[in-house]
Amino acid sequence: MATISKISELTPHRNDWTIRVMVLKKWSEMVDGGGDILRFLLVDDYGGKIPAIVDPWTNLYEHFDDVMHENKWKIITGFNVEFSPPGFRFAVNEQTIILTGETDLHNGYGVFRDHYMLQEIQ
Repeated sequence: MATISKISELTPHRNDWTIRVMVLKKWSEMVDGGGDILRFLLVDDYGGKIPAIVDPWTNLYEHFDDVMHENKWKIITGFNVEFSPPGFRFAVNEQTIILTGETDLHNGYGVFRDHYMLQEIQ
């Protein structure tokens, strides 16, 4: 089995990463000229967060919408990592995961539970 990397270790200089993450948030954005972009905010066991996007130049929106759900853990391989434009940063991390036709997903499990979506309001 491949080594599971932390989100904080990801860089655009490789494309053979394997990560185990929970989907914190999933949403769709309308784009100019029509169509939608599917976006995610992912968190790993160590609290590292990173945005992810389904490659808008593919017809994979429905596929990833069907298999990735909020509060579910996934083991993900075969994705690209790119630097995020400053206006599109949804986490402290300056990179974005690009989910493509080469991306492979498996159900996973994790232990991280202490994030803003699950914390009680004080």
